[in-house]
Amino acid sequence: IDTDTNTDPIEVKKDPIGAYMDSTFSSGTQRRYYRRNEKTLKEFEVFVYNRHNLHPCSVSEDHIKSFNTHLKEGTAYVLQGPKNTSDDFDTSESTRAKRLSYISKFYAWLDERDVISDNPAKLAIESLDLSVKNKDRPLITLDEMAKFLQSLTDYFVKSWFIMLLKT
Repeated sequence: IDTDTNTDPIEVKKDPIGAYMDSTFSSGTQRRYYRRNEKTLKEFEVFVYNRHNLHPCSVSEDHIKSFNTHLKEGTAYVLQGPKNTSDDFDTSESTRAKRLSYISKFYAWLDERDVISDNPAKLAIESLDLSVKNKDRPLITLDEMAKFLQSLTDYFVKSWFIMLLKT
């Protein structure tokens, strides 16, 4: 068994996303999370190459911000596979924040192994202010909630909703 935890920066730079995915995700990782993370990183890699002709290890904070705009526009290369159309592609702030957090973790991993000198995603995320403080959820007024409760005919269901509202 090879117990060496050192990483050769040159080897990682050949395929940084592959190296990250191989070393970070074990067999116990949920497949859905693994695929989501990998698709996001591949999307970022394709975006950086197509738009800026750069390697993922050569990006700056501005490239991460432009990737956020790319996601916001819904013009994805990898994330919109054959099943997804532009109508199905989620461009909400919470989803974009989650995708940018995957990228930040990737760059933190590269930074720990001295492949890059700093984490450009961390700075970009802080400056983008992608706070998800219920921005994606509509606010329900007290009158709307009262009408909803009045529309419930089953007393058991109604009592559960009242209990949940009060707690």
